Amino acid sequence: MQNAAFFSRGADESEHIGSPESKMNTPTAPGNFRPYERMLLHVDLPPWSALCQMVEGYVLLVLFSHMFGTEMTGWFLVAWILVGLLAIRIGFAVSRKVFPFSREIRAIWFERRQLAKRFDSYQWQKVFWLGLGFASYMVLSGELGTMGWVLTVSSLISGAGGVVIWWRRVATMEVP
Repeated sequence: MQNAAFFSRGADESEHIGSPESKMNTPTAPGNFRPYERMLLHVDLPPWSALCQMVEGYVLLVLFSHMFGTEMTGWFLVAWILVGLLAIRIGFAVSRKVFPFSREIRAIWFERRQLAKRFDSYQWQKVFWLGLGFASYMVLSGELGTMGWVLTVSSLISGAGGVVIWWRRVATMEVP
C-alpha cells in the first residue's frame, strides 16, 4: 500500500492499487502541486491515460479522413500516423519548456520519460490504446480500407504484447 501513491500525489491510495503504476513510488508531498498540475498528473494514470490515447488514435484517423479523404490510404496512412505521433511528442516537449510547471512535476515527468526509455513495454502498451482508438474509428466510419485495418490489428496485437509484458514486469517489481 505504501507504493500506491506513485503519480497520485494525494489521491486516495486505494484508487490505484492493482495497476502497474501502483508498484512504483516517487516520494513527493501531496500539497506541492497546483490544481492544474495535479489534474495533468491524473490524466497520465489509468484509466484516463488509456482513454486519452484512444482519443488520440481516433482523432488521428478523423483528421486524416477529413484532410485527404478515403482515396489516400496505404503507406501514406502509416506515414500520417507516425508524423501525428511525432507531433504529439514534440508538442508535449515544447509545453514542458514553455509553461511554468513546478520542479516536482517536472521531476515526475522526467522519471516517466526515463521509465519509457528503459522499458520498451511501457511504450508499447500505449500502442494498444491507440489501436483501440483506430478500431473505434474504423468501425464507426467504415472508411480507410485494408491498410486501416492492417494498422489497427497490428497496433492491437503488438500493443497487447506490450501490456502483458509491462504488467508482468511491474508485478515482479523489475521496475524502479
